Amino acid sequence: MFSAVLAFVAFAAAVSAGGSSQPGNFITGTYNVTWVTFQVPRAAAAQMIPQEYSLLSPASAATHPINIELGREIKAGSLGITFDFQEAKIQVPNVKRIDDDTSFVYKKSIFVDSGFQSFSSNLVYGLNTTTQTFVPANSAAAPNYNYEVTGVISGKFKPATKAGSLDAYTATASSPWFATKDSCARHVYDFTAPVQAPVFLEGTLDILENSPIKGSYSVEAMHASFQFGILYPQSCSNFKGFKP
Repeated sequence: MFSAVLAFVAFAAAVSAGGSSQPGNFITGTYNVTWVTFQVPRAAAAQMIPQEYSLLSPASAATHPINIELGREIKAGSLGITFDFQEAKIQVPNVKRIDDDTSFVYKKSIFVDSGFQSFSSNLVYGLNTTTQTFVPANSAAAPNYNYEVTGVISGKFKPATKAGSLDAYTATASSPWFATKDSCARHVYDFTAPVQAPVFLEGTLDILENSPIKGSYSVEAMHASFQFGILYPQSCSNFKGFKP
């Protein structure tokens, strides 16, 4: 296993350096996830992205969306080497990344429970990933939908009293994204055959870390499991005009 992991790291380094031009997915797996989207003051959202980029929402808008992912990746990996691990994300959707109005997601912060995943995601995609403690330790086997990244995010959810729209979450989940590198990528989900059917939720989300969006929010959310792939890192211009 150790030699296989070394082979994966070497290949990941080659991908990061542009040594692979292969099409298709670099990473595949299953994602057991709660997606949360809520509004914050536009000025606060603008502080979450690098200064050289801008929000696509009108400057006159009072608010802008923030997207949170609270999940567990299952049998996720490449080259036949797979891992199960907790993963949460703080993201800013609807960001102008290239010279048109294609909507990108800026992945502000990623949190995992694996030092290897923290290292490899930064190496390949430039993700700002840190290793944290999660409660529960395996959210895919939890008896409820509550989720905590200690000292960072805490979400308490229950089934919603009214039906939601899957489309409200899939557009952001399918959008191209970027982080600290010049390259971009995109998740490709199989929304047609969920591993676990969507359940719409409501509850409270607390952003605990010191950031422009720190605070407590009443939110709607959606929980499900989907098979997914992540495209190889590539030029952001390849996604010009992309529509989810």
